[in-house]
Amino acid sequence: MNIYNDCPIDARDFTDYRSSSDIHNEMIVKEKLEDQHSFNRFITDHGVNHFLDKKKKIEELYGCGPYDNTMLSEKYTQICNKKNCKIENNKNDGLGTGRKMTINTKNVVNNNLVSE
Repeated sequence: MNIYNDCPIDARDFTDYRSSSDIHNEMIVKEKLEDQHSFNRFITDHGVNHFLDKKKKIEELYGCGPYDNTMLSEKYTQICNKKNCKIENNKNDGLGTGRKMTINTKNVVNNNLVSE
């Protein structure tokens, strides 16, 4: 039941205050995992889907969402290239400073930036 006008203001309603070992043990039993290696493999292979399912259930329970982009826009953007950086006004109603880097695809290896 959604007691809020839209969605809860913060995540206290969704926070699981149990210890991580209790949460892990519950998942091991639920998914019938045999050992720590199986648990690690499950988290690696299915962890994102597991938490997306939990998010979907919360959205259905509270009757709100989905909200994919809840970030406030940045007020300024720092634009950098090899030689210098400059700051430009981005959004008047934004907050903080974001970054935009001029990087060629040849400088990216395995989704990690390579220093030049």
